[in-house]
Amino acid sequence: SVIETSGLQMAGGYLWTFNDRGGKASLYRIDSSTNNILQRVILQGASNIDWEDIAFDGTYFYIGDFGNNETGGRTDLKIYKFPFNAVHDHISYPVDTIPQELIETIHFTYNDQPQPVQPSGSNNSKFDCEAMIVDNDKIHLFSKNWVDNSTTHYVINSTTAGNYTATA
Repeated sequence: SVIETSGLQMAGGYLWTFNDRGGKASLYRIDSSTNNILQRVILQGASNIDWEDIAFDGTYFYIGDFGNNETGGRTDLKIYKFPFNAVHDHISYPVDTIPQELIETIHFTYNDQPQPVQPSGSNNSKFDCEAMIVDNDKIHLFSKNWVDNSTTHYVINSTTAGNYTATA
């Protein structure tokens, strides 16, 4: 079920992960002592263009669909947010679904990326976010710069649904 895991997060005593680019819009609950998948959680209405990371703030899961190494030209960067308590227990619900109405979407662009976004080719972008953390109602993004092999730290100053500019 998990072909290429990308993000990992401990929450509720379990390890949570998902498939990278092009996988199903599903999260997997894993027993970290046995490595067995205990549950598949489907995010209704979501898509997995290039999921890269997952964060947990104690109340909500955040899943970053912001990978951008294929063309460097994505204009649909987003983070899905849903309440952890919306996930049912894995024994009664080995396959669970988070209803679309419980999933918020945080859309963003980078403050230093020229607009309109121009594709730059595979592994040739300065804007390929690979990691995030959520802290004090802010989302911290870490983007891989394939051009000069550096990382840029961006901040979105909110964790609520909407359209934002991530600032370096």
